[in-house]
Amino acid sequence: MKILKFIVDGQQIKKDPECDFDNIVPGTTGYLSAHFTFSEDWNGYAKAAGFWSNGNECEPQIIGLDGLCDIPAEATRNKRFEIIVMGKRANSRLVTGKMEIVQNGR
Repeated sequence: MKILKFIVDGQQIKKDPECDFDNIVPGTTGYLSAHFTFSEDWNGYAKAAGFWSNGNECEPQIIGLDGLCDIPAEATRNKRFEIIVMGKRANSRLVTGKMEIVQNGR
């Protein structure tokens, strides 16, 4: 299993610079997971990750208390996919911008 690590700071999501995002091969199923590290802004929010591939939205994935979620197979079918993080707390909603992941492996 490969874990792609992200840092979520307020409404920004970025790749963890210590994580290797190279050589991810499109079409993998049940192999990729995402791990998120959150800034204090996200304390108390229920969190989910949203994924898109070729403009099609995949089913959102609940982010566990450990910061992990699966990356759906539908997202990894093509060379690129996008990811966002959404949070909900009482009457408050917090969302990041979209980030593109390029699967450049063969």
